[in-house]
Amino acid sequence: MSQNTPRSATVTVDLPLLTVKERLATNNIKWELLVLFGRHTDQSFTPSQAALHVRRPPAAVAIELQDLHLLGAIMSGAPNGEPHYRLTSDTAIRALIIQFATNNSGQPRHRRRFAA
Repeated sequence: MSQNTPRSATVTVDLPLLTVKERLATNNIKWELLVLFGRHTDQSFTPSQAALHVRRPPAAVAIELQDLHLLGAIMSGAPNGEPHYRLTSDTAIRALIIQFATNNSGQPRHRRRFAA
């Protein structure tokens, strides 16, 4: 066998985790929110509180929170009339989001790489 012969590479892909990235973390705000909820699994956040954590405008965060709720990633409630969001109680989705949060620093890689 020649030393110049290409070797086949084996790539292992975690399909459920890839699905979280492709279906739920579709933009930077959602990515950061998923990491927030995945790291604070038993805590609820108002849109304003979540916006402070991810350092984004509250109006933009509120839209993404509603979308993540519709997708089933987070639950919502409105004690005292103000919406609060927390990680879903669905054990399969919850486990994937926690794994996603564990494997990511809070920002998409392309954003971290070019940050000054």
